[in-house]
Amino acid sequence: MCLILLVQIKQLWMPERRPATQVYDRAPSYSNSTYSMMSVINFKGSANEEESRSLRQRRSPLLPICLRPTDDDGGRLAAVYMVERGDGLFYPSKVGERFGSNIQPFDSAAYYHAWYNMQSLIDRGLDPLRVLIDRAHEKGMEFVASVRMTAYLGMDHSHAVPKGRGYVHQEIRDHKLAILTELVHDYPTDGIEMDFSGSPGGGPLPLREEDVSEHASTITDFVASVADVVHHRPGGPGIVGARIFPTEAMNRRAGYDVIRWINEGYVDYVVPM
Repeated sequence: MCLILLVQIKQLWMPERRPATQVYDRAPSYSNSTYSMMSVINFKGSANEEESRSLRQRRSPLLPICLRPTDDDGGRLAAVYMVERGDGLFYPSKVGERFGSNIQPFDSAAYYHAWYNMQSLIDRGLDPLRVLIDRAHEKGMEFVASVRMTAYLGMDHSHAVPKGRGYVHQEIRDHKLAILTELVHDYPTDGIEMDFSGSPGGGPLPLREEDVSEHASTITDFVASVADVVHHRPGGPGIVGARIFPTEAMNRRAGYDVIRWINEGYVDYVVPM
């Protein structure tokens, strides 16, 4: 049930805020099944300004993967794990609703087993998310928690697009920020990933079409507030990533000003889906 993305990341950090210079002109491929997704992405090298300009001029319509350059050439391996995909959190959150809490008794064996696997650990005094984080660290991997950003379980569903106005509602933004804050303050994660790519199959869009021109900045302000929490958390800065749509035009139609997120230093990496 839980989605895991293994990413070998080179050139991830940028020590100061400046436009990312590492650009790829196609999105990664993913293997998908009903209940799981795993992919290994190898980010190699660092394009200079001339190479980046050339790639932008001849690239496909896909928005490139952009990573922040660093002096570290060793590469880094990170487990990016989806702790929430739209139907509840896969750990005992103090601020969000847990997976399975709203669908019992189960009418799906797969859902029951996913819930039981989580609950059996909790009943033994183990936090399933902490178990995964500790195991990743034991294997020399960083751990990044990914959250579906357009899922509103535990909130007023009338706020969801198209009936509601999505991220125009302060409740939505506050609730999502509380979950992301919990993940970087209460757990030893190495960062978070905001999954904005769920629509249409994995949730609604964040804004109604008529609200995009006025409130795209609202989403950017939200991303900035997430970056502030994660980059300035106690114990040192964490990673901030985003899963986004594959083209710049699609992202702008949804209200995602991804280029600004990168240039302002709000996100450390993006993954077009």
